[in-house]
Amino acid sequence: MGYTRQSVAIGISMIAVIMLTKQRFFYFFILLMLAALFHKTALLLFGLAFLASSKNRFIISIALIILLYIGYVSFLSESFSLLFQYYVLDEYQSEGALIRVSMLLLPSLIFLIWPHRFSLNSFQLRLWKWFARISILLFVLLFITSASTAIDRLALYFLPIQMIIFSYMPEIFYKKGEINHLIVLGIIGYYALVLFVWLNFATFSVFWTPYSNFLFLGI
Repeated sequence: MGYTRQSVAIGISMIAVIMLTKQRFFYFFILLMLAALFHKTALLLFGLAFLASSKNRFIISIALIILLYIGYVSFLSESFSLLFQYYVLDEYQSEGALIRVSMLLLPSLIFLIWPHRFSLNSFQLRLWKWFARISILLFVLLFITSASTAIDRLALYFLPIQMIIFSYMPEIFYKKGEINHLIVLGIIGYYALVLFVWLNFATFSVFWTPYSNFLFLGI
């Protein structure tokens, strides 16, 4: 159930990130608390509000400290040692961690090299730059630490960097106001290849296909 629960947390976190891009911090914090009800790792995204802000940092910092304390007491205080033991000390390994984290590397580099090509306001630019920097840091950490499962679980929350960058690419690398359809096909082909490789060669893909839904059992 780990990935199933975290998938819900990631979905809610994506809505939270949308709220953050609009600088609606209250809704961002509330949504992250809701996401943490499904998977505690969602609390790690609280720091993005502080990193992306250039104004009202003091107020945001105070709110962040209060909410982190509430989150810790509510979700982590009883299970923190267990989580630390599982993710860090026991050195559990995620076989697909390198692939998943590597998929964050290309869009992160594209954004950091050509940030001026993206139609984003100053706050959004800072936010996605931090997404890109942290994604690159996670890639580096994968080679210097043995906690690949912890890095893998954290990296899942940075999936939006792929959606943002690749959705802009057909436009920003072509004539202004036009879309490069070859880039569109290339992106579709890239993700189709990823899915094909996973379905046919991943060690545990057999446990995900076909995926049985309780709502449809017996139909």
